[in-house]
Amino acid sequence: MRIGISSFHPPHLIEMLGSVELRLYRNLSLEMVTAYSLDVLALVQRCDLDLALVTSPPPNAQITSVRVATNPFMIVVRKKHPLADRASVKLDEIVPYPWVFFNRNVHCHVHDFILKRAKAESGAVGIRHSVSQAEQAIPLLTDDQTLAWLTPAGAERVVHNGFKSIPLVDPHIRLDIHLVTLANNKSPLVSEYVRSFMKRIEEQRPPMQLQLPIGIGIDNSLRPWPIS
Repeated sequence: MRIGISSFHPPHLIEMLGSVELRLYRNLSLEMVTAYSLDVLALVQRCDLDLALVTSPPPNAQITSVRVATNPFMIVVRKKHPLADRASVKLDEIVPYPWVFFNRNVHCHVHDFILKRAKAESGAVGIRHSVSQAEQAIPLLTDDQTLAWLTPAGAERVVHNGFKSIPLVDPHIRLDIHLVTLANNKSPLVSEYVRSFMKRIEEQRPPMQLQLPIGIGIDNSLRPWPIS
C-alpha cells in the first residue's frame, strides 16, 4: 500500500502510519511517498497513492477524508521581539511586522487564504522573505522586528536558544491534518487500515484536544469515510 505524507507533518503521525498492524493483512508492505500536501493529493486523485496525510485539503467531491489533528501555526521571533513575552498572538497583532512566510507552492490555498484574511483585517502585509523549509526561516530572523510562520513540527525542529515560538490564535487560520483517499475507493484493506489508524489516534489523543478551538488552514467539512 502506497501512502503519501508531507515533511511538514508531525513526526509521530508519520511513525504511526508505518507502525499500524492489521490482523487480516500480516504481510502488508507500506511505501511512503513524500511531497507537498497538494502534490500528494494530486497523486491520490491519479490513483498513484492509496492514502495520504494532507494538510487542509480544499473541498473535492472525488476525495473522502477524516480529520486526524488540528494545530495552530507557530509564530517564531527573536527573544527581544516586542511579541516575545506573549503566550499567544492574534493575526492583527503580527500584521504590522515583517514576515518570513512560506512559498505559495508549499500550499497555495492556505497561502492565499492567510494573505486575503490579513489584508482584509489590517491592510497591506509585508513579506520580507519567502521560504519552503523551516530551516531556511531562522537565519532570516536577523532583527527584533521580523517574524516567521512555521508549522508546529517545523518550529519544534529548528527553534533554539535566542528564539521563541508562539501559537497563533485564530478561528479560521489553522492546520487541519486529514487522512484522505478517493471517494470511490472500496478496498477492504484501505478501510481496515483507516479504522486501525484512527483507533490509535483516538487512544493517544489528550482529552482536552477535543475542546481546543484552534487549528490551521481553511475550514473543511469532514466527509464520511467508507467503512464497508
